[in-house]
Amino acid sequence: MTDHAEAGRTQILKESTQYLASTVIGQGVSLLRAILLTVLLLPAQLGVWNLMNVVIGYGANAHLGILHGLNKKVPALRVLGPATELDELKDSVFWINLLLGLSAGIALLVASFLIRPVYAHALRIVALVVVLQMIFVFYFSLLRADNRFGLVSKGIAGLSILSTVTVLLFAYYSADRLLGALYGFAAGIPPVLLYWHYKGGYAFSARMKWPRVKDAFVLGFPLIILGTMDMILLSLDRWIIAWKFPVTALGYYAIAIMASNLLGMVPASAANVLYPRMLERFAATKEYSAVGGLLLNPVRAMATVMVFLTSIVAIFVPVVIRLFLPQYAPSIPLVEILVPGAYFLAIAPIAGNYIVAVNLQRGLFAVQVVAMSVCLVLDGIFLYAGYGVRGIAYGTLCGYAIYGFGYLGIALHLAQGQWRKTVRFLIHLSLLFMIMVVALLITDPLSHPSSHWKDQAFFAFLRLFIVSALALPVMWLVNRKSGILSTVLAEFSGWRASRKE
Repeated sequence: MTDHAEAGRTQILKESTQYLASTVIGQGVSLLRAILLTVLLLPAQLGVWNLMNVVIGYGANAHLGILHGLNKKVPALRVLGPATELDELKDSVFWINLLLGLSAGIALLVASFLIRPVYAHALRIVALVVVLQMIFVFYFSLLRADNRFGLVSKGIAGLSILSTVTVLLFAYYSADRLLGALYGFAAGIPPVLLYWHYKGGYAFSARMKWPRVKDAFVLGFPLIILGTMDMILLSLDRWIIAWKFPVTALGYYAIAIMASNLLGMVPASAANVLYPRMLERFAATKEYSAVGGLLLNPVRAMATVMVFLTSIVAIFVPVVIRLFLPQYAPSIPLVEILVPGAYFLAIAPIAGNYIVAVNLQRGLFAVQVVAMSVCLVLDGIFLYAGYGVRGIAYGTLCGYAIYGFGYLGIALHLAQGQWRKTVRFLIHLSLLFMIMVVALLITDPLSHPSSHWKDQAFFAFLRLFIVSALALPVMWLVNRKSGILSTVLAEFSGWRASRKE
């Protein structure tokens, strides 16, 4: 391995670790918020909260793909393009993004007068959140494209902490705790925007170069369609539940969704660090295999990490619910179904970013159509058979599997060029998932849900130890030739040496 490649790997590991640390902080704080919200909100209110978060997620796509175009153009221009064109692109995209954000907010405000009263007031607050979020997403995209992950990391962690404090305070002191939580969510965003603006040193001239906007739009519009289909696929279950079941059922389901979404923050952090480097490398080489080094090892590492994290959440969240949130006990079977499915979602972001970086995202549309079709068919079958919300969870799990392995299969074949290697790689990752699921199932009798809290905690840690011990041989098999372990050990040794000095 060359010194340049080793330095590149070390830099990626350093930035990924930094960004992951901020994500873990954000994840921990967000988990605390999720737990406390279940105490403050009634199940029906939690269901509305979860559905409003889906709407906020859709609102993040109001830029119509222009920010995705910015993400792709900035690294390429930094390598190949003139500086003046880069500045014009940043200025133009800032103003058009602000205009689109205001338009989305007004559209949601109008829509709030046309929907069921139980959602109306909440949607009006969400309209404000979406406008603020559009500015947040712009700065996030620009900082990420500029490889300024130190600022990104601080902003992500800061938003998690601030929004958690404001959400909980506003909810606690409001007559309507759901609306207070939403106002608190909006209040947590502006301080981070001010911090990013000040520390980023950006100044946006009052100019609009439509050719730059057009370039970004043409480049990013297919990606916004892809992102919207992502959102539909990942929120399809909640729309069906909101349509077919009482709001309380959506509240029980929300616990499982929040747990799996929190897990999804970890692979998303790694994918965000890798994406601009993928774009730069492909712009310089135009070779799929040259970018493949940023795909294979990170996916191996992420799959290994997610086995541990998924096992922890699948084992301990039911314990937390039994001990502290008994009113949400019906959500435990849903947690045990959906949380393992987060493993499949974990392998999708890096693979998806690789495919987008090499400009072959058309195959991803086919994967999404198949995954959505399977989800709809299975949801219909399970509902007809009387499985209720649990049936929708099983259908969603199957959709997650098609989504994750579909994305990864396409990316692996592009990077390696041989179906034999692709199939072998997928088998290794499938083994990891199956070992984890089997280990969780065979240790389930250790749960003892009616025992004392000390016994529940002891047996939960015992289950985690057994699951980890069973999974370790497969983890070693997956990572033995990747060089990841040696790099991590070298970094750890360097850190220890610096501490001694």
